[in-house]
Amino acid sequence: MVDGLGLGPNTKSAILRKGLDEMRRFAQALFPAIRDSTFLESCGMADLIATCIGGRNRRVAMEYTKLVMAGQPASFEELERDLLNGQKLQGVLTSNEVQEILVK
Repeated sequence: MVDGLGLGPNTKSAILRKGLDEMRRFAQALFPAIRDSTFLESCGMADLIATCIGGRNRRVAMEYTKLVMAGQPASFEELERDLLNGQKLQGVLTSNEVQEILVK
């Protein structure tokens, strides 16, 4: 969404930092013994950066944001069909699962 809004690397970096902190706090709530250093490994920071800099989730989020800002919103299903050649978004399913856990 940062890319779709045309915001720069400082904004993206700030959002990545906040996202990593949210991931850490969420994981610690579920698994209190988890070490902070885990989030500096490939499963933490590296995966977060890869997801936010490249890949299908970033591409669809950027296009979604551009369309919303242009007053021509599209559904994620439409964007999957038009942009992903049969692949599916991971972020939508994951965010729904996290929301279910947070509500409990």
